[in-house]
Parts: sequence; structure tokens; C-alpha cells
Amino acid sequence: SSVWNPTIEFLNADFPYIHTTKPTLVVNRSADPLPDDSQLFRHDDIYEGRQNQLIFWRKINAPFTCNMDMLYFPFDTQYCTLEIKLSSARDEFLIWDNLIVHYFGEVALTEYTVGKLKIIPSIDREYSLATV
Repeated sequence: SSVWNPTIEFLNADFPYIHTTKPTLVVNRSADPLPDDSQLFRHDDIYEGRQNQLIFWRKINAPFTCNMDMLYFPFDTQYCTLEIKLSSARDEFLIWDNLIVHYFGEVALTEYTVGKLKIIPSIDREYSLATV
């Protein structure tokens, strides 16, 4: 059988160059299964969802364009944002939690230095949005 997984939109990515790996789903069992129902034909271990977390992850490679205002270069700071939206369910059902972003590119370049990544979760028209 299959397990539902969220739809993620990259609002300001360079389409169609987005590559994703196959989703991975891991069950973090931290509680014992519920008592077995002897009325059922098959024996199944059923775990309470609130106590046994499902962890969904996948790697995504998405190029983003960053427009720079070079008027005061090199004496200013520029900010480049990545906007990622959970669009398969509204914010009362699905929110960002433990969002991690890794930057694997060069940090110190000839023209500029890449600074600290900051993740800001928010709500956009009733959907969860993360701005990096």
C-alpha cells in the first residue's frame, strides 16, 4: 500500500531544472503497539500515530535566480530568498517542522561571500510557506 506524502512547490525556482530523489518514509517507533484485537482474522501490530512519528524526507536540487542591486557594491549586503510552499494541505493540517537546508556551494567567492542561512516559516494564503 502507499502512504500520502506532501506536495512541495518552489515558488521562485528556475523551472524545469528541479531534480528530486525518491521520497523516503521512516517510522520512529517510540511506543509499544496497541493491544491486539482477537476478533480480527490477521494479527497486525498497530501503533498510535501521535506517539510513533512518521518521518518523510527527500533530497531536492532546485536552482534559484537571485537578482542583485549592484548600486552600492561591494559596500552593502544583498539577500537572496528561496520560497518553498507545502501546497497539498492547508496550514491547519500541515506545517513546516524541523526544516533543514544545507548549502553545498562555495562560501567565499571572488565577488561576494555567502552568509548564514535563515529559515522563516510563515503562512501564505492558508498554506505553509518557508522562506530561506
